[in-house]
Amino acid sequence: MSQQSELFDRAADCERLKNLTSDHYKRLTFRLMRDLWIALANECAGMSKKVLLNEIAELDKMQSDLSKTQLATLADQVNQQRSPGEMPDVKILKPD
Repeated sequence: MSQQSELFDRAADCERLKNLTSDHYKRLTFRLMRDLWIALANECAGMSKKVLLNEIAELDKMQSDLSKTQLATLADQVNQQRSPGEMPDVKILKPD
């Protein structure tokens, strides 16, 4: 898989997360992160490997920081909306 397609995959992940929440601010956050991944994917061909890796690291950190709080809240919303016995609780696994 090419570096560019991996970046587009990350944008698609943000789009999926955006579509899972009804909160306006969370949707905006995921949309903005999606747009940043798309912009990087479109510009990556003209970047040196070092610059590209630095840009990816910065976006990863931003998304990780945002996702920790956003995903935890989203899991709580999903769990509150389900009927008892409907599905197991959604849990967010935190990386070590």
